[in-house]
Amino acid sequence: MIEKTNIENLKNKKIAIIGAGKSGIAAAHLINYLDALPFISESSKSIPESCRQFDHEIGGHTDLILDSEIIIISPGVPDTLEIIELAKAKHIPIVSEIEFASWFTSVPILAVTGSNGKTTTTLLLDAMFKSAELTSVAAGNLGIPFSEVVLNELKLGVSPDVYVLEVSSFQLEHINHFSPFIGCILNVRPDHMDRYENFQDYLNAKLNLFKALKEPGWFVYNADDPYLSEYASDQNPYHIPFSLNIHNRALFLLNESKAYYTKNDQKDVLYFY
Repeated sequence: MIEKTNIENLKNKKIAIIGAGKSGIAAAHLINYLDALPFISESSKSIPESCRQFDHEIGGHTDLILDSEIIIISPGVPDTLEIIELAKAKHIPIVSEIEFASWFTSVPILAVTGSNGKTTTTLLLDAMFKSAELTSVAAGNLGIPFSEVVLNELKLGVSPDVYVLEVSSFQLEHINHFSPFIGCILNVRPDHMDRYENFQDYLNAKLNLFKALKEPGWFVYNADDPYLSEYASDQNPYHIPFSLNIHNRALFLLNESKAYYTKNDQKDVLYFY
């Protein structure tokens, strides 16, 4: 496992980024701010103007990537690429963009994933925090890279109260120290089968969020989902199930008109829809 690094020991170190999408560009700017040396490798024959200031290559991924201390792999890039296999053989650490960005903030993170509903849930949570007059920033898979908001935090020297991140299975493939204060998996259904060899590989990527949590981190999960209930436990005080079915012993029980908080078979209404 890669050791978590810090700002000081990244100075003048080359960090390769595979993929020049939004998250790759944001990672490059964060790396540059940290006085490290971003190198962007893009398979297409063009690169956005915003990152042409950095060392880069276009039209494919070459061995220049292998001359790096760390490789950040963008969400849209599968790790079945030959260059990734070569990097693994050379024991070069490979991390996702959210993993890298998480090293440079101590703000509590709520991370939401699932096959369906994760954007809606992320935005609702963000709105709830704002309505409680907390400073909340929503980011991640909904189009605002985590590296971008962490860079803003470092530049301004002002931290929000919480980050609410939508995270995809792609972003969860290469996490090591990314450990939210609260992680939520809404549901898991077959998806992205063009990326994964089988459903189990996709499920394992989602479950990386569950495996990453460290006490006192909380895991909120759908007790009605057979795949999730197999891995979580309603006997674990840090596991918080929600359900449409009271027989699932869910702490949060939902129906078409009310949300209940349940404890010792007693129900208290939380919200009316």
